[in-house]
Amino acid sequence: MPDSGREKKIKDIFSKIGKTVQVQAEIAKLRLQIKKLEAQKRELFQKIGEKVYALFPKGLVKNSALIAICREIERLDAEIKEKTEVIASLRQGEEEKVEPERVEEEKEEKGIEEEIEE
Repeated sequence: MPDSGREKKIKDIFSKIGKTVQVQAEIAKLRLQIKKLEAQKRELFQKIGEKVYALFPKGLVKNSALIAICREIERLDAEIKEKTEVIASLRQGEEEKVEPERVEEEKEEKGIEEEIEE
């Protein structure tokens, strides 16, 4: 009968392992649901912020903390615009540098074609 006692211990161990796995699976499932809910919450916070910021230029935001945040957003927008203009200016400068080279390359190609035709 010592084998049946041993078998019972093994069954108990496997039963505990099975329960632990089930608990861990349930925890993982709940964590995933929490992540999805948190993502939905962040989305709603973003919508609230966008609505408040849309009201700001109309003078409809009265809360000083919200006004301060809206002003900070305006400052960031101005900085983004400035940097975007610098990028456009740099790109335009690069295009001006590249353009004469393209013209020279086209002349060379025509010159080569002319020599080939002779």
